Amino acid sequence: MCSRSLVHALVLGGEYFNALPTDQNPGRRTGEDEKFQVTQWALFAEDEWCMTDTFALTDGLVHGPPEFFCPDIPGTGHKSFV
Repeated sequence: MCSRSLVHALVLGGEYFNALPTDQNPGRRTGEDEKFQVTQWALFAEDEWCMTDTFALTDGLVHGPPEFFCPDIPGTGHKSFV
């Protein structure tokens, strides 16, 4: 919601996520728990312009690598996007 005192707002930010989950890999069919690494990051910018008290235009940009990309599944040679 816009107010007369706020005409323009710029927000900049970022996010970083790193996890080491343990799970079974059905592609390998070993039945054993394996460790994986998941890393994500992103940078963003959002710009809001209040046109009236009840209407605002918002645009934004996000930059970061694809989520959860694994170059190949061990033992198969296949690429994997999760």
